Amino acid sequence: MPPEPRALWYSSQVCEMRVLERNRRHHEQNLQTIQPRIDTRDPRRPRGANSKATRLEDERAAAILHENTLLLRKLSNILQRDGSVDTAAPKVYPGQYSMNDAQRRHRIERIDNENQALLKRLQYMKPTIDVDAFQQHWAQHAVFAARTRTLANPLLMAPRTRPRPVSAPVRHAGGHS
Repeated sequence: MPPEPRALWYSSQVCEMRVLERNRRHHEQNLQTIQPRIDTRDPRRPRGANSKATRLEDERAAAILHENTLLLRKLSNILQRDGSVDTAAPKVYPGQYSMNDAQRRHRIERIDNENQALLKRLQYMKPTIDVDAFQQHWAQHAVFAARTRTLANPLLMAPRTRPRPVSAPVRHAGGHS
């Protein structure tokens, strides 16, 4: 708050002291009731029971859980087949007979074989995460972090290998140096 010129705003020192005291009390009251402009609450706090975001998030989680259950059921059915492909004729429904029945059966067998091959590749896949490399990277990161926390940073304290450039002498328009 910029200082106010006394002669313009106050007729006496008593009035000035009252105004200054009132301003101080008002400032202290504002400090007591101040609220942050950013959300400083714990992000893990539960949301309100009626919030739309909570309902949408719960619905999405339920949909994902349902899809995962279906996928796991399908994978378990594939695993229980023990690699044998059911070559029996597929279930026939009324009106399903057609000239392409043999082609459809062949296509279903081909898809089953591809699914079995994919499942075997997934089962025998080696992990691609290299734990030792991660640990070495973490150790190197810890060393760099420790260096930056110290006040005397060795990279900043290194001596200069070449001198600083010197400005050229200024020449005046008359040609005299």
